[in-house]
Amino acid sequence: MTPRRGTLDQPGLRSLAITYVARYATSSGKLAAYLRRKLREQDWIGDSAPDIESLVEACVRNGFIDDSAFASARVTGLRAKGFGERRIHQALRQSGIADELARNFAATDSESALRDALKLAARKRIGPFSQGVADDRQRMRWAGQLARAGHDSDVVRKVLRMDLAEAERSSHLANDDG
Repeated sequence: MTPRRGTLDQPGLRSLAITYVARYATSSGKLAAYLRRKLREQDWIGDSAPDIESLVEACVRNGFIDDSAFASARVTGLRAKGFGERRIHQALRQSGIADELARNFAATDSESALRDALKLAARKRIGPFSQGVADDRQRMRWAGQLARAGHDSDVVRKVLRMDLAEAERSSHLANDDG
């Protein structure tokens, strides 16, 4: 464990919170975790117990933190990379987004899930976008890559069964939508 680096009181904690939200796009959960970490690293000298929850609530109330906007931006970036629903939900939870909000933002329909998986396959040059013929072992590796990216087994099977022309058609449809 790192040695303690000084002392902290409520105004100092507030200053840390404001500096953090000014510097980073963050969620309320991530800000609370940051402040708890700072409390572990420094000695508390305040008159009363540290009030992290009210600091986080004040940041939300004043518009410094918007979990919905943060989640939306995060989902947009992850979908652009071709990640699936499970992986997106996991990333949102790790970013301090509440479970229900994370589920709502990560949810996708089957058509969008297929398009996201095709984005990843094209980017990684796997499945229908690969060069040459793949054996069963290679197809299993590709299936693992898609599964680790959060795609369910039905989507993985569909992607790996597609030929290049079908995959490109589906990819172009995805690009035309947005």
